[in-house]
Amino acid sequence: VQSIEVLSEADSELPIPVNQDPAKLGLEALLDNRIISLRIPKIRRVFELQAAILQYFGEYMRSQGFTEIKTSKLIGSGTEGGTGLFQVEYFDTKVFLAQSPQFYKQAMVASGMERVFEIGAAYRAEKHETPRHLNEYVSLDAEMAFIESENDLIDLEQGILKHIFAKVAEHNGDILSLW
Repeated sequence: VQSIEVLSEADSELPIPVNQDPAKLGLEALLDNRIISLRIPKIRRVFELQAAILQYFGEYMRSQGFTEIKTSKLIGSGTEGGTGLFQVEYFDTKVFLAQSPQFYKQAMVASGMERVFEIGAAYRAEKHETPRHLNEYVSLDAEMAFIESENDLIDLEQGILKHIFAKVAEHNGDILSLW
């Protein structure tokens, strides 16, 4: 390097500290400064835990004979009645963001693929009065054919949760201990 020109000096003070407990900061401050708040180790570890949970879910489903599928997130019409849809301009056509992979999972089962699952985004255009509802979320979906009763589903769900909890305890307990 022969020379250097400083275009702008960095502010010596960050808008939020990255070396303290995020609980001491307000949610608004964390979100308004998201690029910086993601540098807080306790917050960043949440994303590691999320990735691990998705891995353990898929691991368990495959061990039970399920095949992972990926379904379209742009659809021509609603697949569930009564649910609001997010409309999207798709070139010269109006399409919608998928609320659920339900239709596609059922089509796969009907085609002879009797056990399928998907980990994917789902969108619900519904206004909520509580912060507990999300309009966009990661859906862990499964579909299986020829069950004897609801107990088959209950057993599957219990197996999924036991597997995820055991794996998190074994491999990710340090992240949980942060919170």
